[in-house]
Amino acid sequence: MKTKLFFLSALLLALLGVCGCSGDDEDGLINSQPAVLHYLLIKDAKGMDLLNPGNPSGFKNNEITLEYRTASVHPFIISSEAIVDQRSMQPIYFELRFIAEFSSYVLVLGGFDTSLPFKKEFIIHWPDDTSDSFCAENMYKNQGYDYSLRVNGVKQGNVVELRK
Repeated sequence: MKTKLFFLSALLLALLGVCGCSGDDEDGLINSQPAVLHYLLIKDAKGMDLLNPGNPSGFKNNEITLEYRTASVHPFIISSEAIVDQRSMQPIYFELRFIAEFSSYVLVLGGFDTSLPFKKEFIIHWPDDTSDSFCAENMYKNQGYDYSLRVNGVKQGNVVELRK
């Protein structure tokens, strides 16, 4: 009897462990859809990385701001401190990272939940007194969602290279 009770308890605990998924988005999934991220490579006319702190002619990263709904923030926001749109409760991540795949520093932008419709417009202001406008949009079309990112009106992919 004790053996049966032990095995039933073990089976119950195993089932709870399998079914007890936390539902958080640590793996980049939101509502079973991947969170869309964009990688912004910012280079000068010669192809030099303007975000690299070791580049003497590069941008001072603390002078780069993202303007969203009249709130300006710096790029060193970590994921847990994302800008949150109170209407849709969707965060916008904006952070500086070195990514070996690109062999350069990039601004990571996004975290957009592509299982919901939205339109987010924001502006990035650069230290050279220029700015770029961004529009991330997810519209319902043909029984599914169609996500796009436009920079200065031009449709982009996940990797965006801007020349300054």
